[in-house]
Amino acid sequence: MEPQQPAARPDKPTGRGVTGVGLGSLISAIAVYVVLLIASRTLPTAANTELLTWLAAFQLATGLLTGLSTELTRSVASASRSPEGPSVLKVGATVGLAAGGVLALTALWWAPLLLGSADLLAAGFLCLGIVGFACHSAMSGGFSGTSDWPGLARLLLLEAILKLCLVGVVALVGATVAGFAGAIAGAAFAWTILALTAPGRRALAARTDRRPRELAPRLFSAVGAQGASALLTVGFPLLLAATTPRPEYAESAPLLLAISLTRAPLLIPLGAFQSMAITQFVHTTRHRGVLLLQLAMLLLGVGALGALAAWLIGPWLMKVLFTYEIGGMLLAGLTLAAAALALLTLIGALCQASDRHAWFLGGWIVAVVTSLACLLTPFGMETRTLLALLTGPLVGAALMSGGLLLASGHRRDGVPPAPPRNAAA
Repeated sequence: MEPQQPAARPDKPTGRGVTGVGLGSLISAIAVYVVLLIASRTLPTAANTELLTWLAAFQLATGLLTGLSTELTRSVASASRSPEGPSVLKVGATVGLAAGGVLALTALWWAPLLLGSADLLAAGFLCLGIVGFACHSAMSGGFSGTSDWPGLARLLLLEAILKLCLVGVVALVGATVAGFAGAIAGAAFAWTILALTAPGRRALAARTDRRPRELAPRLFSAVGAQGASALLTVGFPLLLAATTPRPEYAESAPLLLAISLTRAPLLIPLGAFQSMAITQFVHTTRHRGVLLLQLAMLLLGVGALGALAAWLIGPWLMKVLFTYEIGGMLLAGLTLAAAALALLTLIGALCQASDRHAWFLGGWIVAVVTSLACLLTPFGMETRTLLALLTGPLVGAALMSGGLLLASGHRRDGVPPAPPRNAAA
């Protein structure tokens, strides 16, 4: 059978492709800001805390499924010559239905624990949104693995625009936690519109490089690592809720909002470009260390500039736009923590592209454990938060970097890397 991917598609991103993905990620970031702004101005503080916690749970689950997208990107990119596995749609639908089903069956246990007084309808929207986002991740992996960057850009733009429209309707009709939850979950099905087009169908039909039995462990590793990543990124409020007395956590909406706002400018674009980076790493077997160092220096430089801006104008923006008072030093520290997390994400992409899945998973697990240990220290909530968000990613990045250096040292000592799966016999 002939592969489903177009053979002539270039692997290296073009200027148009980079611009399109960048624009899509920018609109996605703006959509997050607008949703947070609308919610903070239409819901009481306690209800806003519940929505932010729901959003953290939803983004934690979708963060897990981002691992599905990154591994499918690697698998489709590696399968360009001899695809042997199932289509990305079959993989995405299977994972989504399984994850949504497990969440639905256990909703009576986790919904009251995480969502407080939010009704079960919000929990149902969470389960439904997971099913939709799994297929969204599959289409993203199909676009990225075949280097169809305009298609990926359209997917990002469509999801963001649909989210803004649905959230706006809920705000006009009557703002509730369940209403906003339904709007956000509904946007996860934006991929169904693209599925009506030829590029969308081609992306969903893209084949993977391994049969299900061989693909499953790699998907498990990628999803596990992304789950740990999601705990430190979008799911951090859940860790904070588990380590903070309920009365104190109920008033944490300003801190949770500050975390989201300082992360969005770095992590949302990086999430979009992560698939592009993995595809490039897969097809670039030399000078990966130099490329990683250049990207890391750029990322840390942007983080330092962002921290300075957060210190100078962050408190004023928080007060004017969101009516919350947050200190400049805390906002600057959270921005630096976002840069550290972005660095960990980037090093993880190189580990994944290099097929170093054990170091990839181990680095993220160590980062989460370290952050959780920091949250258990006897300091105030803001101090514990900042310590956890800075220390965990740096420790995890150090572990991943060590694994990559060991692998590189083995090659220099004469131990060859494993041959490509599609190498000629």
